[in-house]
Amino acid sequence: MVMLAEKTGSGGRRQKTQGRIARRNGVAAGMVNYPGAAAHTGSCRTGFRGVEHSDFLGSTPIPLNIYYNANWQAIETRTNGTATSNVTSQMVWSAAYINAAILQDTYSAGVIQPNSRLYFLQDANWDTTAVVGFNSTTGTWGVVQRYVYSPYGSLTVLNADWSTPPAGTQPVVNNLYQGMTLDAVTGLYYERFRNYSPSLGTWISQDPLSYFNGANTYQYVGDDPVANTDASGLSSDFYLFDGSPPAAFSAPAPPAAPKKCCKFLMPEWKKWKSDYKKTKMAYKMLVLDFRAKKDYENKSAAVHIRFEDANDNLRAAKALKEALDVESLIDGEIGTALDGALHSIEVSIKVYEAQVNALRNDAISLEAARIKAIAQTDQAGAAYNALLARTYRDSERYSEDSYMCGVK
Repeated sequence: MVMLAEKTGSGGRRQKTQGRIARRNGVAAGMVNYPGAAAHTGSCRTGFRGVEHSDFLGSTPIPLNIYYNANWQAIETRTNGTATSNVTSQMVWSAAYINAAILQDTYSAGVIQPNSRLYFLQDANWDTTAVVGFNSTTGTWGVVQRYVYSPYGSLTVLNADWSTPPAGTQPVVNNLYQGMTLDAVTGLYYERFRNYSPSLGTWISQDPLSYFNGANTYQYVGDDPVANTDASGLSSDFYLFDGSPPAAFSAPAPPAAPKKCCKFLMPEWKKWKSDYKKTKMAYKMLVLDFRAKKDYENKSAAVHIRFEDANDNLRAAKALKEALDVESLIDGEIGTALDGALHSIEVSIKVYEAQVNALRNDAISLEAARIKAIAQTDQAGAAYNALLARTYRDSERYSEDSYMCGVK
């Protein structure tokens, strides 16, 4: 299946999408409503997002019309036309994770095929590890295929009994590594904003967010795919707080509200606006928590210095008292001057001991407060970065969708 084409929005803008050349249809191009779905209001578009792909079997182009929901989850495919009789498959997705497919149904001439349903089984990283279907020979349901992956997603297809199938056997489903969609011809997984190469272990295009996630704009999930996922291609799911807030707040601000004819954009615009406000507030909280942390660190350091000084004074006073005690034993008697000196030293020792105990308690309290402030700052940093990443995703999604409506 070769997927090379272009996507043209209603404003005539061309851009690559999901590694395929696709034309995103507006109403003028005849976008078809997904059956049973409420159409968007306004004159800009109707139904779900439709993408027309030109796939090739041999030298013959086979047009596929794929329909997506608001999360860019493929919910239906129609082949060689847009009528309901051209439906060839439908998908159902889980609410637990954006790339977690639940099942896939197969259609012929627009009619669902008996016992054609395939159920997806996933592991903790949302890798599809097996598909379950109906075995017409035995008349029972069971595993149809199993899938094993390298840490970076290179695929091995196995039979239901874990044996090796004949060379060239293809997976019966496309949503595989971390739920991403595999192009069997190119060997690339495509996500919402970028294409991923499991053999290279990197994205094949730069991060649309530029250097937001670090200097390496091709890096996949911080080179830790066992612990992290990236369902958007924006590499922000793993972005972590580095200990201090940025010098100034910076995030993509939403534009004016969308035009009336683009009413379908309003929920996305409101979400972007809401996330932007939350991100700004999170940045302010991060700055306050960071200042509190630094304040506790400075106070704790000052108390530790005073504690060490008091401890040094206490040790010196005790050493002097011990020396005078030894001298009194040697002389056999204590003169008036020596007796006064010993009394003064004993008073000083009590004062120093009280200071040391008080400063020790202060140091313990400040250390506990400092540790708590560090934890609060780390939490504030994580919250800020999560919201910042979400705001960037809102911006990217709104920008892409607005071109379907001609919004500049």
